[in-house]
Amino acid sequence: MAKKPGMKNNTFLWGLAAVLGLGVAGVIIALALNLIQTQTYYILKEDVPSRAEVTPDMLQPVTVNKGGAPEAAIGLKEVQSGGVYTSHPLIAGDILTASNVGGNADVSAGVPDNWVITSFSVPPESAVGGRIQKGYYFDMLVAGDNGSYYPFVNVLALDTSVDVAASAQGQDGSAAATTSSNQYVVGMSPENAAKLQQIMKASSSDVKLVLSPRQNEYQKPKLADYEGVFNYTQGDEPVNLGEGTDYTFTSLPRDAFGRPTQELKDCNPGNAVLSDDKACKAGDSSGSSSSSGSSKEAGSESTGAADANSGGAAGEEATGSATTAP
Repeated sequence: MAKKPGMKNNTFLWGLAAVLGLGVAGVIIALALNLIQTQTYYILKEDVPSRAEVTPDMLQPVTVNKGGAPEAAIGLKEVQSGGVYTSHPLIAGDILTASNVGGNADVSAGVPDNWVITSFSVPPESAVGGRIQKGYYFDMLVAGDNGSYYPFVNVLALDTSVDVAASAQGQDGSAAATTSSNQYVVGMSPENAAKLQQIMKASSSDVKLVLSPRQNEYQKPKLADYEGVFNYTQGDEPVNLGEGTDYTFTSLPRDAFGRPTQELKDCNPGNAVLSDDKACKAGDSSGSSSSSGSSKEAGSESTGAADANSGGAAGEEATGSATTAP
């Protein structure tokens, strides 16, 4: 029996309605999922001055529906990686973006406000193999033909970078040679900055950098050790640089100021010191007396036990325990 034309139309309409219904349902479901799904971005929870580093504890999360976060907002991962500094003062509630933060640190932090900031470059082989980094203290040594001297000591590296330069290609077609130098950003008085640049202009190839003594962390530098011009003359007696050293590289526990809180027992006549009496007694006792003299002489360098504010005799620095320092 043939279907009536009206019935065919009704079937088509019902099918069309079903398709439209499914489409509307899909849209509703998608909107519902967007309402359920969320994402988080971060805003400042406190005011931050200009050129200050932004740290994770300065941020607070804001949760919104998916797609509601500002696209330009800098995420928590970038802040956790470090190196995010404010370009100008920001207030609580501000969103971090590329327009208000960047990677430029405040290189003047850590030095007096009346100092200037300057820089100079030294090749890695003249600067402890390029190991001096931001936050390290170093001494400048100028080694000339007529002697060596220290113009500046206990200099704080405010920042460091590496400059790489390539020379022209050789006429024989050989590859261009590359050279590198480490640039050091430092702070000092205007007068000393002028002296530094004069030295670099006249004797840049003679400038060497050495790490400052570790004891400078907890006591004032002994400037008398640096004074004058030093000369090595052929025939000078050899210097034993092993006394006070430790080839086992035993790390001393230290307090917040860097002062050792434990004294190494230098009972070995050789170049090793031990970390406790038990190990000392287990060693060769015959070397105990022979090394006692050198132990006292090297004590001030190896233990640094003197009080940072004490002007006591050298013997007190050599024998005193770091645990007695205030």
